[in-house]
Amino acid sequence: MLDAQRRMARAFDLPIVWGCDGRADGRSLSAARDAGVPAIYTEFGGGVDFSPHVVYAYVEGCLNVAAELGMIDRDRPASAVKYVVEDDRDDGGDLQITDAGP
Repeated sequence: MLDAQRRMARAFDLPIVWGCDGRADGRSLSAARDAGVPAIYTEFGGGVDFSPHVVYAYVEGCLNVAAELGMIDRDRPASAVKYVVEDDRDDGGDLQITDAGP
């Protein structure tokens, strides 16, 4: 399942791929994990304003993942991924816990 999730995250094609602790409970990703379904979570763009380039990135990302999973035929663009981080420490991906803040 982890290999499928890594492939999906890279296929989504945002600049940063961040793999984190998959043991946390009570989240949408943990529900997928418990059901044995590979899943990814994406964040991009920040803020609350509508941004056409962010919407475009999400649409393209979903289509890229569908192609990666063999659901559609689609040529994929050159990768936009610039950084890949793997952090499997307990709560490694929970910024509310790990971010020390200013």
